[in-house]
Amino acid sequence: MKKFLTTCLALAVFALTGFVGIGSVSADSDEVKLNDGVAQSLATAVTSAKTTGGTIVLQKDVTLGSVVDIEADAGKTITIDLNGFNITNSSTDRVFNVKSGVVKIVNNGDATKGKIVNENTSSTAGVIFVKGSDDEVESQTDLTIGKNVTVEGINPVIVGLLSGSKQVNYGTKVTIEGTLNNTKSQSVAGAALTIHGTIKNTTYAPIIDIKDGAVLTSGLSDGTGIYQAGYSVITAGKATISGSTGIITKSGALTLNGTKVTGTLEEAFEGEAAGSGFASTGAAIQIESNNPPYAGLIDLNINGGEYTSTSNSAILEYKDEDDEESTAINTIAINAGTFISAEGQDDIKGVVKTSFIKGGSFSSDVTKYVAEGYKLQNGKVIDPNAVTSTTVTGKGDTTKNPKTGDNAMLYFVLAILGVGVVGVSAKKVFTK
Repeated sequence: MKKFLTTCLALAVFALTGFVGIGSVSADSDEVKLNDGVAQSLATAVTSAKTTGGTIVLQKDVTLGSVVDIEADAGKTITIDLNGFNITNSSTDRVFNVKSGVVKIVNNGDATKGKIVNENTSSTAGVIFVKGSDDEVESQTDLTIGKNVTVEGINPVIVGLLSGSKQVNYGTKVTIEGTLNNTKSQSVAGAALTIHGTIKNTTYAPIIDIKDGAVLTSGLSDGTGIYQAGYSVITAGKATISGSTGIITKSGALTLNGTKVTGTLEEAFEGEAAGSGFASTGAAIQIESNNPPYAGLIDLNINGGEYTSTSNSAILEYKDEDDEESTAINTIAINAGTFISAEGQDDIKGVVKTSFIKGGSFSSDVTKYVAEGYKLQNGKVIDPNAVTSTTVTGKGDTTKNPKTGDNAMLYFVLAILGVGVVGVSAKKVFTK
């Protein structure tokens, strides 16, 4: 564990400084074409596209010796089409620094290929580092990772600081449609998506949009799918997120709409929460309320999906050991979803707030967390006052409320005639 926490601190240093390793950018002259023009190197094409925008299409696999900075002027879009080829960096550096403008990484070639890979097994620099602005602007950097694109290596995407002088990242948006695979590490846990912990601005904070079908995974023993340390607004659709702990959040808003989140740690960790970095517990969602030096203000909203831990609770909150009643949670709501914990574990553990569940299926008793007016019945949280619909069969099956809708007059007449209309008799009225 000490080794693991040390590597987390190393990650913080790299993410803060935007470390650039020793090496040279690839200089092959036939790697890509910009706007179907003459063949040139990737680095040259990216520089040319800064002021003009345009589409850069790979013509073969590209191997880099150091980072490529991507900047697009206001109103310009740079699209990098992997075209079924790979971009690889084997130095101690990352592949891309995305600094400004609209940048789209797509793969219109072979869908089984098209990767951006950092082969280095000891660097924590990440694969793609996304920087916002130090100034309070609404839009600075807009990165899209397309559907058939895989970003692979230690910390595939890091949203970090422009510099270490200010604890802000203004105007960043990242859209993820493809795959982030946290792997290739010898000693670093890492995360498929990292929001750096020193980001504290709540105005124009980084926005992360994880689309249906996206995959964020960590195959490393202590790695996580998402490490939301700094303040950010993350929304995930029907995506798949997994790691030793599925998601770890310390700050910001997290909305999950039908997401599948899995914690795969074989043995639950019950030790002390990490002050800096994280200690993976094996939960599907791990909430860390040991606030300083993080922004906190966690807003968790779950609207369907599946949340599973193989060794621990589906949702677990770590608190400051000196103040067990403190919490970084601002609001929490569970409106739907399936929650599955390891045998003998509670689905929700350690959460200070109560009365926030209005729907969902659970594998343990969550009565204390059920919202007022709702109840836990046979493992499901329901609204006991909800109107139950009845199926009426005539020329075609339609679902109607017996007391309202198009069938109201029919039931009134049948009631006068003394014909029973409750239970199965309502169906028999129309049966020959």
